[in-house]
Amino acid sequence: ALPAYMMQTMDLPVNVCKDRDRLNRNFLWGSVGTSKKIHLVNWATVCNSKKLGGLGIRKAKDSNLALLSKLGWKLLSRESCLWARVLKDKYLQGDSLLNYSSKRKASLTWRGILKIHDILVKGSKWCIGNGNLVSIWFDWWCGECSLASSFPNSHLISLEMVNSLLDNEGS
Repeated sequence: ALPAYMMQTMDLPVNVCKDRDRLNRNFLWGSVGTSKKIHLVNWATVCNSKKLGGLGIRKAKDSNLALLSKLGWKLLSRESCLWARVLKDKYLQGDSLLNYSSKRKASLTWRGILKIHDILVKGSKWCIGNGNLVSIWFDWWCGECSLASSFPNSHLISLEMVNSLLDNEGS
């Protein structure tokens, strides 16, 4: 239970993840102490989903990243929660998590959230609203990626926000 809790709040070291996977493998194949059993199927195959012929057991590192991603998503979507406000006030100081880059030492929880920063950015798309906070070029608000990624040399034209594209005089 303790490793599962720790996986939700911090990035576990690689050796801890390997030890957890080793314990799971030994349990599955019946290895106890010095009595080692033959592992009949590759661990990667065992960890495949049931649809792909595996048992659906998750690797520790994959579980760790998934749980940290869930924590990061909660930080983005539940801004009014006390813990989210504390982390944002302490580390972001008015900046957005999606645009944040590590600037100083941080807690294990914050370092875990930063570890999955790229996963959050890749899976997040802006909801425009009034367009005041969304950059035309650098934020992903339409298409498959940001316009700066799709047209690498064009973003030098303008640094405007999406609200400059909207017709605010209409109904």
